[in-house]
Amino acid sequence: MRWGEVSRLEWQDIHQDGEVWYFKVDKQYITIKNRDENSSEKYITISDKPKSEKSERYIPLCDEAKEILRLVAERFPQHHKDDHLIFSTTNNPYSSSTANRLLKAMCIRAKIPVVTPHALRHSFASILLNEDGKNLYAVSDLLGHSSSDVTYKRYIDIFEKNKINTINIFKNLNKS
Repeated sequence: MRWGEVSRLEWQDIHQDGEVWYFKVDKQYITIKNRDENSSEKYITISDKPKSEKSERYIPLCDEAKEILRLVAERFPQHHKDDHLIFSTTNNPYSSSTANRLLKAMCIRAKIPVVTPHALRHSFASILLNEDGKNLYAVSDLLGHSSSDVTYKRYIDIFEKNKINTINIFKNLNKS
């Protein structure tokens, strides 16, 4: 998900169909520079529809994500079911720069390479496409891209590598 979509998620956006849990993504926060010279606010945060029609989507949750949500609901019962999933002490959404700063601090504490939320989104897509490049449409849908062409063009390097690996199957057959 894009950070603007993540920061806008509310408990009511979690849906369950049998054992399957999923997020309904149908809104986002956008932070823009305030052009009003009479205002003391440097930025304005607005709530809006997602980037494109295809950005409105359902994202299934893995078992680990469901467990984390259960733990958060237990730890912060005052926020459960009637508020945002990710909240600050002021109950305002985190900006993308704040999310980047917090994630950087967590990475440093964990002694792992520093990443951004956007890098995590890109890694998610890259891993899925590397593992199962033929599932381009599913990955495109999960990312909320307007079409599978957008996904293909963004991750073309993965498809080119997969093409080479596919051809190399024949090279390995000759060695047998």
